[in-house]
Amino acid sequence: MNLKGAVSRSFPKSTTSTIAEKIFRTDLESNKKFDIEETQNVYDIVIPNWKPFDAMNWLAKRSMAEHRDGANYLFYETRDGFHFRSLESLSEEESVGIYRRKPTDVTDGNPDEEQYRTVNRIEIVNSFDMVANIPNGMYANRLVIHDMINRKTETLDYDYGKEYSKMTHVEDNEKTNNWRLSDTQNMSGQGSSMMVHETADELTTSPLSKQTLVSRFDDSNVYYEKTLQNRISQMQQLNNIKLNITISGDTTRKVGDVLDLELPSVETHVDGTVPMDKLYNGRYLVTALRHKIDSASHLMVMEVVKDSYFSSLPTE
Repeated sequence: MNLKGAVSRSFPKSTTSTIAEKIFRTDLESNKKFDIEETQNVYDIVIPNWKPFDAMNWLAKRSMAEHRDGANYLFYETRDGFHFRSLESLSEEESVGIYRRKPTDVTDGNPDEEQYRTVNRIEIVNSFDMVANIPNGMYANRLVIHDMINRKTETLDYDYGKEYSKMTHVEDNEKTNNWRLSDTQNMSGQGSSMMVHETADELTTSPLSKQTLVSRFDDSNVYYEKTLQNRISQMQQLNNIKLNITISGDTTRKVGDVLDLELPSVETHVDGTVPMDKLYNGRYLVTALRHKIDSASHLMVMEVVKDSYFSSLPTE
């Protein structure tokens, strides 16, 4: 389907969601369901002989939802069909259920249902990594726009602390506490830069974070200042907490589902009770599935991610 032809034509004065739907129906010639979330910003685009999927992914990187500030669209396929949606809208979906990490002989209700909701194995693929977040532009990044017509440049700085609350997240709590960027020097500044605590003076220096340069020919047809910086940060946010959980095979689960994980903490209270983990507990977004079937069992490995913590981080 994707390899049969290529997209090679213009799309004047159209939103990316409109273009995506035209490509899906005309070039892919697919009768499958196409779940599409409407986008803002009108483009004049010429697609130069690209495969349909390449064109779809290019459009996703430049899309903003109609009534949102984020820029984290994805084009993907599930058993239900194809999807062109933002991660923000997926994050708002109702949870499909609670999955618990506990001994297999302990049940709280229907044993058959418990079998499919019990986590047999957990692998932490990615955990919070400030060293990776800084150069990858999560906390701050700088966009330098070069206007070749008017011969001028414009510099825009992204600040995670200011932008976080404008976006929709899987959980409500940030991956930072009340650390913030200095008002006089930020992490997208030249050379070394400062990160300060709200009650402290200069504390430490950090490496230069991500910078991007784009050239502008026509102000009416590019929206880098609205999409590029937000996308850089938002995609890195989702790359921080990533788990692989193994459960009994369940063919009703699909990529894009939201689920709740109940994970016990490694600590034990003096009364013998085991509390829930304050950081890794909570809502997750399913981003990949792999079924493992043999003559004796059917297991499923789900890759789940979140861009925020279950509980707020301590302030000290």
